[in-house]
Parts: sequence; C-alpha cells; structure tokens
Amino acid sequence: LDLSPQMVFGTRHELKSVAAAKIAALLGWMSLENKDRFGCLVFDGAESLFFKPQNNRAKMMVMLKKISETTRKILRGTAEKNSFAKALQLLQQNIKSQASVFVISDFSAFDDEVKKMLAALSRKARVYVLNVFDVLEELPPPAGEYMAENAGERVIFDSRSKYFQKEYKAYFKEKRRRIETFCRQFGIRCVEIRTDIPLHKQLRIG
Repeated sequence: LDLSPQMVFGTRHELKSVAAAKIAALLGWMSLENKDRFGCLVFDGAESLFFKPQNNRAKMMVMLKKISETTRKILRGTAEKNSFAKALQLLQQNIKSQASVFVISDFSAFDDEVKKMLAALSRKARVYVLNVFDVLEELPPPAGEYMAENAGERVIFDSRSKYFQKEYKAYFKEKRRRIETFCRQFGIRCVEIRTDIPLHKQLRIG
C-alpha cells in the first residue's frame, strides 16, 4: 500500500491515498471472509511497515489503525522521501511463493528499479498492479489560466492552447502505455482505479 505524499491528491470525490486505503481494507476483509491469510506492507514515502499474513480479526484492526495513522501523517506532510523500489524489495523478501500480491499505488515512481522489483515479485507470486489516479491526471482542466503549487513552488499555466491540451493528454497516455506494456510482459494483472468512480464498479480481480 503506497501512501507516499504524492498520493495526497484528488480533485473529485476523494484523494488517491483515501481510495488506496479503502482498497487495502476491502481486500483485507475479503480475505477474512474467505478464510485466507492477509498481510500488508504500508509505505509512507520514507519507511515501510510489514504486517505478516494472518487470518485474525484483531490483527486486521491493528493494520487498519496503522493505515489510518499513516494517512493522517502524510496529510500533515511529515514523511520524508525514500525509494518505492526498496519497499517492493522488502515485500519480495517477506512473501511466500504462490501468494497473491496487490500493489496499490499511483506509480508516479515507475523507474527501472521499481520495474526490477515488480518483475521479481511476478516470478514468486501472482501480482496485481492497482494503478490509482485522479481524473485531472488523465484529462486537462477546462480552458483557462491556472496557478498550481508544489513543495512551495508556484507556477501559472494556460490550458487554452491546443498544444497544451495535446501534450497534457499524451503524458498520461504514455505513462499508462508503459505500465500496461510492462505488466503484459511479466504476466501481471493491471487494474486502473479512478478516484471519482465507486470502487465496486472498478475492482474486477480474480
């Protein structure tokens, strides 16, 4: 469960971090219902906390409490930055063969190291990539002039030009293509999750 600071973004309905946390909780309760063991690795952008797979309601509540605490932590902006690939490496080292692994993230970090660790996971387990995104990441805002701020830096941009609209869409389209191509290559199931659409209409896993 990727709860890095960049997951604290959302323009409609809810933040990416909230949608991701809901998915993790849903998978946990489904596991209990099916009498399967469920574990979780929570990554806050700086540190990773691994919960060993168990079929225990009390342990599930401990995990959910940690997820809730982490979402509050990143809202306060207290997490430092670290490697998502290292979190995946820790996961790969702690899971058993033939497990089902759900990697829930916006994959803003999708470099060679992340790919390497996802490939290693796919050789050991059945892997699902759940790519969480906001509609504003896929489609440009209505034509107009906007100011955006990130890490204290402000920028003003004009979305009225056709070039801007084209490049904006192309950026997300290329990111989607890279993720889907990689997943097909390694037999990973890729599921897209948009924050403004109810989860039950999007989660098709099996």
